Amino acid sequence: MSPEYARGVRFRRIFWFLVVPSTACLALAACGILITGGLLIFRNSQATPAGSASGRPLARSRATLSAGALSTATPTPGPGLLQAGAAPQPAAGESPTGEAPLVTATLAPAPSSAPPQMPAATNTPSLAGPPRGTLAFASDRDGNLEIYVMAEDGGPVTRLTNSPGEDGRPSWLPPVQGIGRLAFESARDGNLNLYSVDAGGGNLLRLTDSPADEVYACWLPGSSPRLVHASGREGNWEIYAGNPDGSGAVNVSNDPREDFSPACSPAGDRIAFDSRRTGAYEIMVVNADGSSLTNLTKHPAGDVSPAWSPDGRRIAFSSDRDQNWEIYVMDADGSNAVRLTNDPADDDHPAWSPDGKRLAFVSWRTGNAEVFIMNLDGSGLVNVTNHPAEDWDVAWGAW
Repeated sequence: MSPEYARGVRFRRIFWFLVVPSTACLALAACGILITGGLLIFRNSQATPAGSASGRPLARSRATLSAGALSTATPTPGPGLLQAGAAPQPAAGESPTGEAPLVTATLAPAPSSAPPQMPAATNTPSLAGPPRGTLAFASDRDGNLEIYVMAEDGGPVTRLTNSPGEDGRPSWLPPVQGIGRLAFESARDGNLNLYSVDAGGGNLLRLTDSPADEVYACWLPGSSPRLVHASGREGNWEIYAGNPDGSGAVNVSNDPREDFSPACSPAGDRIAFDSRRTGAYEIMVVNADGSSLTNLTKHPAGDVSPAWSPDGRRIAFSSDRDQNWEIYVMDADGSNAVRLTNDPADDDHPAWSPDGKRLAFVSWRTGNAEVFIMNLDGSGLVNVTNHPAEDWDVAWGAW
């Protein structure tokens, strides 16, 4: 065998047993990378299902409108009575936006000689209030989030606010001259602040005037009533209790981690809220002065959106402890938690009926946010909004 022939044999062996397999392996690896990348791109391009994101229900995943604001939901309100779907038509004396005149509350502390009272509304005319047993909610059915009311039986829907800034998270306040009032948060002046309005659409009043976001109000009754809300004024969400006119707010949660979704007890002595101070969201309760903090849920899953029953004996909330967000009810001491809903879509933001016999809540089971009502055993489920737009943040009042 000649040396040239031997070298050729060795070359062919090296080529077939080393070069070819190595090239094939590299080609297969490249194909694997391309296929994996393609699958990831395809998966990420799919529509987001009606489920939770970022460890919280969809209702909590909406970003605020404020530049550089904390990332949490935003809802909306404003006056000028309009039927749902109708174009805003300014009435005589109204501004071109259809808003009733805005009056800013006096932010001085109430006199110490008497308990603080609700700030006096202006004399702007207020249309007849809605019937007793009324649902208030935020909806974008007319283009952006506004505040609406409707009868609890699903009767006609009435739009209360008309602002280019989003309005949301309505909460019932005590009635004034027999007409219920609603507190709500609004971005109409840039960042989110708290406002109030008659349930008939008149007497718009600004309650807070802060460069930080002020959101999620509830009313703490009693001999010295307080307006409770969540604020980002210290760089993270905290719970504050202040005078009814929005002044004198004091931090009652005081923790570097997120405290949100305050719910005021009907007795006026405690505030429930959800908190991330243990890592996962938990339902906490604290006295009105910030003392005696108690973790009610103590569960590794997320528990959010507490709501006191009218008799103060139970708390409804939303939890993902069964793999998706559902509505639960527990005793006010955190015991005897019972699941009421069972659907693969998110259920969140429970609100008790004034008689304590039913719950309203927001659900994505139809593909968009709708307000549903059910009995306390989960039966009798009814979609009361039934609209292709998003309907959020329900509050159930007796006015």
